Amino acid sequence: MAHPLHFFSLFLAALLVHKTAAAAAPTSLHTTTLYLGPLHFVSLILALLLLLPTATSLHTTQTQTIGPVIGVVAQPKKSSLSPCDGTCEYIAASYVKWVESAGGRVLPIPYDASPKDLGTIFASVNGLLFPGGSSLISKGAKYLFSRARQANEGGDFFPVWGTCLGLEWMVEAVCAEAEEEDPSLPHFIMDNDYDAWNLTLPLLFTETASTSRLFQGMNPSLLSAATTQNLTLHNHHKGVSPAHLAATPALSDFFDTLSTNFDREGLAFVSTVEGKDGMPFYGVQFHPEKAMFEWGVEGGGEEEAVWPYEAINHSPAAQALSRYLAEFFIGEARKNGHVFPEGRGGDVLSWAYPVVYSGPEFVQSYFFHKYHFPGKGDGVKEEKEVGAAASAGGGGGGGAVAVVGKSDGEHALRGAKFKSSSVLVELA
Repeated sequence: MAHPLHFFSLFLAALLVHKTAAAAAPTSLHTTTLYLGPLHFVSLILALLLLLPTATSLHTTQTQTIGPVIGVVAQPKKSSLSPCDGTCEYIAASYVKWVESAGGRVLPIPYDASPKDLGTIFASVNGLLFPGGSSLISKGAKYLFSRARQANEGGDFFPVWGTCLGLEWMVEAVCAEAEEEDPSLPHFIMDNDYDAWNLTLPLLFTETASTSRLFQGMNPSLLSAATTQNLTLHNHHKGVSPAHLAATPALSDFFDTLSTNFDREGLAFVSTVEGKDGMPFYGVQFHPEKAMFEWGVEGGGEEEAVWPYEAINHSPAAQALSRYLAEFFIGEARKNGHVFPEGRGGDVLSWAYPVVYSGPEFVQSYFFHKYHFPGKGDGVKEEKEVGAAASAGGGGGGGAVAVVGKSDGEHALRGAKFKSSSVLVELA
């Protein structure tokens, strides 16, 4: 956007040139000797410099954030793989790759980070991603959701994306806020017992989808494929039915339902939502990241057959849908103007952490014992209790801590204690 100084400098330069030209004597019928003094050049250079984009950081211009940083919330994990070596926190690498595939970057967020550190983190990222998994929604996730909602209501555009369990966390966060405001409201409980584990389905779009921000830009051929082909992988036993969402004012006032699906028993569940009134909150019950980045197989050996670990559709259409959703979300994050401390990127973004083969589940994972951001010395270490039971969004009813190599929902580790610092989270 042009600054008033742009126009002033150009006007001054033009005026000086005009006056000089008027005063110059013709040397022939068609030529005039034009003298440009130092003041002309100063004015012209100033005008050109002011026309250049004004950067507020390495990656932010006046109109958009070029390399948006997405905060991804980690979850507790139990694995014998190094560097987890017992109990740690993790992020499936497919989420990091999904964000990076659209030009974003990832800042890992501790599952139990303190409000103080989460405030610093929130101010440094351009969007938030709640991934799939099997953990209870943490206090930190609720805090971040509320901060994002308040920011958007105050004019600070800040997108939030939830995948599988992440959608369920968003639903639970909305209801938790409503229940805090009005304690007389009945406690919201996710619908359970869906038979939608390892199930690939097409999307059943609602009438709202065609005018939604999320889908209105999708090209007709991909839209057709999404509605007629089994492109989306579901891994959940919990969810929310369309009727339940519609009958819960806190949810129906906040979300538009864009698509639904049916499990193997014919039970309906909401599979895509977006925030109403321009609120950039988006949730999918399926896993778009898997189509491009998870290729786990079981079996093998010299003469043994192999088969896919999950029924993931890796077709060009499924991958095109994955890319479309990633690019949409990162496009939303580019509208946010939060400034990340670029000089620390190499030390605190996902690049600074080891990624290991964890197949067949996720194929690769990031394991965390310590987090590098915001910075050493902030906060006080304190004992944390991990919830005994887990939400079954990505894990189908499993515990708060899962074991690598098997479905998250097949395991529970009750009462695990986490010794955590608000900055460097050390998991006992």
